[in-house]
Amino acid sequence: MYAVADDLKGLIPEEWLIAATSDAGTSDAIADVIQTAEDEVNNYVSRKYPLPLDLTTALANAVPTLRHITRYLAAAIAYGRRGMQAEFPWTDQLKRIRDDLQAIAKGDIALFPTLQTTNTDAVAITMPNRAHSSNMSC
Repeated sequence: MYAVADDLKGLIPEEWLIAATSDAGTSDAIADVIQTAEDEVNNYVSRKYPLPLDLTTALANAVPTLRHITRYLAAAIAYGRRGMQAEFPWTDQLKRIRDDLQAIAKGDIALFPTLQTTNTDAVAITMPNRAHSSNMSC
């Protein structure tokens, strides 16, 4: 999962988190919301990257990016499930996030850093290290 319930704090009212996760015998509504958001993210991401993503690399920009995207999508879904789409306070952010998802799918936003190859010759610059020089006098 790209996000967890705690990632939604501050984006949806706290009582929704409590109500969605405390009903015994019912499905975990927050987990369902997050999974739905993650499915939408994966729909775009899979156009550029094979799934599941390998998020173990320390260089991956993907982890914070996907968490950010997923939490806002999940919040929008949570508002929608409650019939409160009009009250969703982050409409502008959600539009930018969906634009970012399309850019990820096209490869305009890279989730993983890459090195660009060049056709230029490499040049080594060397300097004598006086600490290791045999010509050093004391």
